[in-house]
Amino acid sequence: GVVVSAVRSMRKKGINCTWVGSWYDKGAENKKLEESLGPNYVPIFLPAQLEENYYAGFCKQVLWPLLHYQMIQSSFNVKWWNAYVLANEIFADTIANIYKKGDLIFVQDYHLMLLPKLLRERFPDAKIGFFLHTPFPTSELYRTLAPRTDILKGLLGANLLGFQTWDYSRHFFSTLTRILGVEFN
Repeated sequence: GVVVSAVRSMRKKGINCTWVGSWYDKGAENKKLEESLGPNYVPIFLPAQLEENYYAGFCKQVLWPLLHYQMIQSSFNVKWWNAYVLANEIFADTIANIYKKGDLIFVQDYHLMLLPKLLRERFPDAKIGFFLHTPFPTSELYRTLAPRTDILKGLLGANLLGFQTWDYSRHFFSTLTRILGVEFN
């Protein structure tokens, strides 16, 4: 896939790069997969129920629609939210086990919006980037998200935030002002 190609390309250029990502837990096959990936890939095998609540639940039923300007129709699902938090914590723990001072950590997409803050708490001086590959909604829509403050604070753990367009970054800044009271010059 794209990630494997990107990591290989960086390695060929002499840039040490490690990819940490989630895979479906396949029990006995996990070790075989880890060995086939090699040392620059660190798979995280989330238990099936956690993966279901984290990815199919909170990510796909709450965040994906919201980030694409759709109102969330269901009530807040605590089980999905707790799974999202736990999955982000598992990523943070895994990265903490391989992080070396001076490493650049680059977090990708809405599945891991809490991760920058979790890493910042462990590594106050780390260089952390985050890129959102989806739209970021207006503050009026974003405020309908129950854990809106937690997610914003999670993102603010990054040194650098990237958005696909100026409008999405403008929506993010407006949301910070309206929800967290952050002022910009």
